[in-house]
Amino acid sequence: MSMLGRLLIVLCGTTSAVALGSPARAQTEAAPADTQAAPSGSDIVVTAQRRSETVREAPAAITALGPLTLQNNAIRDFQGIAQIVPNLQSYSPYGEGATPVFTMRGIAANDYAMNNGRPIAIYLDDSVRGLSIFEAVPLYDMERVEVLRGPQGALYGRNATAGAILAITRKPGFETEGYVTASYGNLDRRHIDGAINLPLSDKVAVRLATTYTKDDGYVTNRFPGGRNQSQTDVFSARGSIRYDSGDGLDVVARGYYARSGGEAAGVLPKNINPAFIPANVRDGLGFYETSANFQREKDFEGYGFSLNLEAPLGSFADFALTASYDHATFLAPLDDDGLPVSIIDGDFNVRGARQFYAEARLSSSGDNGLDWLIGANYVNDRAAVENALRFFNDPAFYTPGTGYTVTPTFGGPLNGAPFNQFNAFVQKRDGFAVFGRLTYEVSPGFSLTGGIRYSRDTVKAQDYGGCITLAPVPVGAPNFDNFCTFTNAPVFPVILGFADANLSRSSDNISIEAVASYEVTGQLNVYASYKQGYRAGAVASQAFAAANLAYIVDPEKARSFEVGLKGEWFDRRVQVNVAAFHQESKDLQTYKYIAGAQIVGNVDGRVYGVEVETTLRPFDALVLNASLTAQKPEYRGSLLGFPTIGEQLIGASKYTAGFNGTLTLFDNKSGKLSLFGNAQYKSRQFFDPVNTIEFSQPGYWLVDARLSYAPSEKLTISLFGKNLTKTEYTPYGFAARNDFGYDIFQRGEPRTYGVEASFHF
Repeated sequence: MSMLGRLLIVLCGTTSAVALGSPARAQTEAAPADTQAAPSGSDIVVTAQRRSETVREAPAAITALGPLTLQNNAIRDFQGIAQIVPNLQSYSPYGEGATPVFTMRGIAANDYAMNNGRPIAIYLDDSVRGLSIFEAVPLYDMERVEVLRGPQGALYGRNATAGAILAITRKPGFETEGYVTASYGNLDRRHIDGAINLPLSDKVAVRLATTYTKDDGYVTNRFPGGRNQSQTDVFSARGSIRYDSGDGLDVVARGYYARSGGEAAGVLPKNINPAFIPANVRDGLGFYETSANFQREKDFEGYGFSLNLEAPLGSFADFALTASYDHATFLAPLDDDGLPVSIIDGDFNVRGARQFYAEARLSSSGDNGLDWLIGANYVNDRAAVENALRFFNDPAFYTPGTGYTVTPTFGGPLNGAPFNQFNAFVQKRDGFAVFGRLTYEVSPGFSLTGGIRYSRDTVKAQDYGGCITLAPVPVGAPNFDNFCTFTNAPVFPVILGFADANLSRSSDNISIEAVASYEVTGQLNVYASYKQGYRAGAVASQAFAAANLAYIVDPEKARSFEVGLKGEWFDRRVQVNVAAFHQESKDLQTYKYIAGAQIVGNVDGRVYGVEVETTLRPFDALVLNASLTAQKPEYRGSLLGFPTIGEQLIGASKYTAGFNGTLTLFDNKSGKLSLFGNAQYKSRQFFDPVNTIEFSQPGYWLVDARLSYAPSEKLTISLFGKNLTKTEYTPYGFAARNDFGYDIFQRGEPRTYGVEASFHF
């Protein structure tokens, strides 16, 4: 179906069931408090713990981002959340508009496979993103984003061993209003997003929202005729319809369409071994320049529908139901050398991924000192996975008619022989859970909470097959049937391979939590908690040579002890949140790059540290925020036979810091002029579990700023800049030097700047 067809389904289908009614009621939807005043969003009402409370009231490490914070930081996807949330880091192996990979409290999923879940549970409008491919959707027209740090197994089930991220879009309200925001910047970057809210009666309203971003890419390709890499081309639209009975029944249905394209992320080859590749291969090229012959665009397309229902059941309880369906395909080509010859390139595709999710909850109503919650959920997903890696598949490494026996001028580990790895399988997963939570107010200000969840998950990989061939193969989407059959061996000699492997594994888990919270004074709360988390088993997605490399890795489990305090003083001009934690992980699912493939294994880990968030408002026009994390993330065992005990966890930083603030320069009849600044620091990150110093990113700062002028309440004009210090950094990489003569890194975004206008009506 064409993009236009998908869009019409989203925008028209969500309104087709609406009957016209009486004139719109005069009602203003309550907007959450959101000032850049609080990085912790202490005033924002959150529902992360399945009940409404402010961030300060919640006995947990929670960061809440409201609409103003999201706009000031230009956060337009899940990856962008990390630039403002303490102890959260992210990158996207395939570039903007693709699946993100997070590190939270030192725990990460360091792989680029899209068929498995991450250790951080991602929810959009209360529906889980079970497969990482469904995290590629942009964020726009948002109500808020809530981030919970630490294991959340009792509340959010599988794949929450490090924490959870909850994104909530704006639901339709009962006033006619909307906005349009447009910006233009360097790299010919164009962005527009907007929404319109239309009440159709005093009980029915609709909201339509859209976003579009496109640029020329920030890695300049000097290869003759080459296109720039790391491009952005993202579009999405969402339609929502709401029925509010006025006496408690509230139903919201949403439908969305999203797609992204543009040249894939450009990699940076470093630590070049001249025994494999000439040392001068990058002479004359800057950090954000490449000379790459690989020309392929990523291609993501997805759509989905969701339903959220809330209804009171008398004075006894409240009922909530969430149901959703998502469908997506992602064709992800990747140039893994960034060179004028093809040493490594590949395709990592997920076709026809689909997920159904449903959850029902029953919770207590009223305020009698006893809050309870029970619920159950079910999730089912399916994805067809294809992986292809082509090595030395270039005329520089072979002669047509002679084939792979010719020694190329660049040399290589197989005497220059071009070889290829292909595999394909269909992954199917089922998950079921029941859970409950009880909070009892023992005495005024002192509460005890207990929670438990039972989960059962089944993971299957069907028709798993792979092969290694010796022959040049045309660049394009992999086709297992064409390359991994012995019938065409004279054309594509298969030297190793397997077919028709079928894997299945079921696992049961019980995760619990126990929390004690005490309101010391009206300004100070303290808490202590014990929580567990669970990550279901994962399919090893890069088995090519033999069936014994195709397996389902063990489930991952975590437990965490945490104590914290949250306080505010001097008429809320000083706010402080502190959390100290100790987390132990068993069977962390961790990847290591070995002989041209990601090999997944299990290893134990441990992280302990402290997080501090503060807000100072010395006078009304100035708000200053600071956050600091100090932690020790380390492996507690060996991974795949490699000695990793005591080494720093992949992707983790020992120290992170954040400083931001807003200064109102004037606010009078001529308008309002505000200056916003944000600076973030991350200490050294390692990209391999054995902590090779050359294969790491030293500590670095990123500095952003925005100057906004609002001549009226309806119009705001801003100048903005990101990475103003032009820091050159690499947030991701994997080691290939021993196999192919260089290590592979991904560049962070360069300095960008532009102008933005936002009009509200």
